[in-house]
Amino acid sequence: MDDVNQLQSQYLDFLTSLLREGLVDVQFMQLLELESVAGAEPQFLSDIVNEFFDASDKIVHQFDIAIEHQQVDAILKDTVYKFRGTNVSIGAKKVTTLCLGFEDDYNTHNYEGCLQCLPQIKDEYHVLKNKLQTVFSLQQQIVSAGGSIPVLG
Repeated sequence: MDDVNQLQSQYLDFLTSLLREGLVDVQFMQLLELESVAGAEPQFLSDIVNEFFDASDKIVHQFDIAIEHQQVDAILKDTVYKFRGTNVSIGAKKVTTLCLGFEDDYNTHNYEGCLQCLPQIKDEYHVLKNKLQTVFSLQQQIVSAGGSIPVLG
Protein backbone atom coordinates (compact mmCIF):
# COMPACT_ATOMS: atom_id res chain seq x y z
CA MET A 1 0.00 0.00 0.00
CA ASP A 2 3.00 2.28 0.42
CA ASP A 3 3.46 2.20 -3.35
CA VAL A 4 -0.13 3.36 -3.85
CA ASN A 5 0.26 6.17 -1.32
CA GLN A 6 3.50 7.26 -2.95
CA LEU A 7 1.91 7.25 -6.42
CA GLN A 8 -1.13 9.17 -5.16
CA SER A 9 1.12 11.74 -3.52
CA GLN A 10 3.20 12.05 -6.69
CA TYR A 11 -0.01 12.46 -8.71
CA LEU A 12 -1.37 15.23 -6.47
CA ASP A 13 2.00 17.01 -6.44
CA PHE A 14 2.10 16.85 -10.23
CA LEU A 15 -1.42 18.29 -10.54
CA THR A 16 -0.49 21.07 -8.14
CA SER A 17 2.55 21.91 -10.25
CA LEU A 18 0.40 22.10 -13.40
CA LEU A 19 -1.86 24.63 -11.70
CA ARG A 20 1.04 26.58 -10.22
CA GLU A 21 2.77 26.80 -13.62
CA GLY A 22 -0.47 28.06 -15.14
CA LEU A 23 -0.42 25.26 -17.68
CA VAL A 24 -3.99 24.28 -16.80
CA ASP A 25 -6.77 26.01 -14.94
CA VAL A 26 -9.65 24.93 -12.75
CA GLN A 27 -11.56 23.65 -15.81
CA PHE A 28 -9.12 20.74 -16.11
CA MET A 29 -9.34 20.05 -12.39
CA GLN A 30 -13.13 20.06 -12.63
CA LEU A 31 -12.95 17.50 -15.43
CA LEU A 32 -10.77 15.29 -13.24
CA GLU A 33 -13.19 15.74 -10.35
CA LEU A 34 -16.18 15.00 -12.57
CA GLU A 35 -14.50 11.81 -13.70
CA SER A 36 -13.99 10.81 -10.06
CA VAL A 37 -17.47 11.78 -8.84
CA ALA A 38 -19.20 10.16 -11.80
CA GLY A 39 -17.38 6.94 -11.06
CA ALA A 40 -16.11 6.86 -14.60
CA GLU A 41 -13.16 4.74 -15.53
CA PRO A 42 -9.89 6.70 -15.43
CA GLN A 43 -9.67 5.94 -19.14
CA PHE A 44 -12.77 8.12 -19.79
CA LEU A 45 -11.04 11.50 -19.58
CA SER A 46 -7.87 10.09 -21.07
CA ASP A 47 -9.82 9.00 -24.15
CA ILE A 48 -11.38 12.45 -24.52
CA VAL A 49 -8.02 14.17 -24.19
CA ASN A 50 -6.40 11.74 -26.63
CA GLU A 51 -9.06 12.66 -29.20
CA PHE A 52 -8.21 16.31 -28.47
CA PHE A 53 -4.53 15.50 -29.09
CA ASP A 54 -5.28 13.77 -32.40
CA ALA A 55 -7.25 16.76 -33.67
CA SER A 56 -4.75 19.24 -32.24
CA ASP A 57 -1.78 17.53 -33.88
CA LYS A 58 -3.43 18.15 -37.26
CA ILE A 59 -4.01 21.80 -36.38
CA VAL A 60 -0.41 22.23 -35.24
CA HIS A 61 0.66 20.83 -38.61
CA GLN A 62 -1.34 23.66 -40.24
CA PHE A 63 0.61 26.09 -38.05
CA ASP A 64 3.85 24.60 -39.43
CA ILE A 65 2.67 25.24 -42.98
CA ALA A 66 1.72 28.84 -42.15
CA ILE A 67 5.12 29.43 -40.56
CA GLU A 68 6.94 27.85 -43.50
CA HIS A 69 5.06 29.98 -46.03
CA GLN A 70 4.97 33.07 -43.79
CA GLN A 71 1.24 33.21 -44.47
CA VAL A 72 -1.43 34.63 -42.17
CA ASP A 73 -5.00 34.73 -43.43
CA ALA A 74 -8.60 34.51 -42.23
CA ILE A 75 -8.56 30.72 -42.48
CA LEU A 76 -5.57 30.54 -40.14
CA LYS A 77 -7.25 32.99 -37.78
CA ASP A 78 -10.35 30.77 -37.70
CA THR A 79 -8.17 27.72 -37.10
CA VAL A 80 -6.49 29.40 -34.12
CA TYR A 81 -9.92 30.49 -32.84
CA LYS A 82 -11.21 26.90 -32.96
CA PHE A 83 -7.98 25.63 -31.40
CA ARG A 84 -8.44 28.12 -28.57
CA GLY A 85 -11.98 26.87 -28.03
CA THR A 86 -10.92 23.27 -27.68
CA ASN A 87 -8.13 24.27 -25.31
CA VAL A 88 -10.58 26.25 -23.17
CA SER A 89 -12.82 23.19 -22.95
CA ILE A 90 -10.08 21.08 -21.37
CA GLY A 91 -8.64 23.88 -19.25
CA ALA A 92 -5.38 24.44 -21.15
CA LYS A 93 -4.68 27.91 -19.79
CA LYS A 94 -1.30 28.77 -21.35
CA VAL A 95 -2.24 27.61 -24.84
CA THR A 96 -5.52 29.52 -24.60
CA THR A 97 -3.71 32.70 -23.57
CA LEU A 98 -1.26 32.41 -26.47
CA CYS A 99 -4.14 31.87 -28.92
CA LEU A 100 -5.75 35.06 -27.61
CA GLY A 101 -2.47 36.87 -28.29
CA PHE A 102 -2.51 35.61 -31.87
CA GLU A 103 -6.10 36.79 -32.29
CA ASP A 104 -5.24 40.23 -30.88
CA ASP A 105 -2.32 40.52 -33.30
CA TYR A 106 -4.51 39.43 -36.20
CA ASN A 107 -7.25 41.91 -35.32
CA THR A 108 -4.70 44.76 -35.25
CA HIS A 109 -3.16 43.56 -38.55
CA ASN A 110 0.12 42.68 -36.82
CA TYR A 111 0.80 39.65 -39.00
CA GLU A 112 4.44 39.50 -37.96
CA GLY A 113 3.21 39.15 -34.38
CA CYS A 114 0.90 36.35 -35.51
CA LEU A 115 3.81 34.48 -37.04
CA GLN A 116 5.78 34.93 -33.81
CA CYS A 117 2.85 33.55 -31.77
CA LEU A 118 2.49 30.33 -33.75
CA PRO A 119 5.75 28.69 -32.60
CA GLN A 120 4.94 29.67 -29.01
CA ILE A 121 1.48 28.11 -29.30
CA LYS A 122 3.02 24.96 -30.78
CA ASP A 123 5.69 24.71 -28.08
CA GLU A 124 3.20 25.23 -25.28
CA TYR A 125 0.83 22.69 -26.80
CA HIS A 126 3.63 20.10 -26.84
CA VAL A 127 4.45 20.84 -23.20
CA LEU A 128 0.76 20.45 -22.34
CA LYS A 129 0.51 17.19 -24.26
CA ASN A 130 3.54 15.69 -22.52
CA LYS A 131 2.37 16.73 -19.07
CA LEU A 132 -1.19 15.49 -19.56
CA GLN A 133 0.17 12.17 -20.80
CA THR A 134 2.09 12.01 -17.52
CA VAL A 135 -1.14 12.69 -15.58
CA PHE A 136 -2.88 9.79 -17.29
CA SER A 137 0.12 7.53 -16.91
CA LEU A 138 0.14 8.22 -13.16
CA GLN A 139 -3.59 7.48 -13.03
CA GLN A 140 -3.02 4.12 -14.71
CA GLN A 141 -0.19 3.29 -12.33
CA ILE A 142 -2.36 4.12 -9.31
CA VAL A 143 -5.25 1.96 -10.53
CA SER A 144 -2.90 -0.88 -11.51
CA ALA A 145 -1.43 -0.79 -7.99
CA GLY A 146 -4.94 -1.19 -6.54
CA GLY A 147 -5.52 2.43 -5.53
CA SER A 148 -8.13 5.02 -6.34
CA ILE A 149 -7.46 8.30 -8.10
CA PRO A 150 -7.31 11.08 -5.50
CA VAL A 151 -8.98 14.43 -6.07
CA LEU A 152 -7.01 17.61 -5.53
CA GLY A 153 -8.65 19.36 -2.60
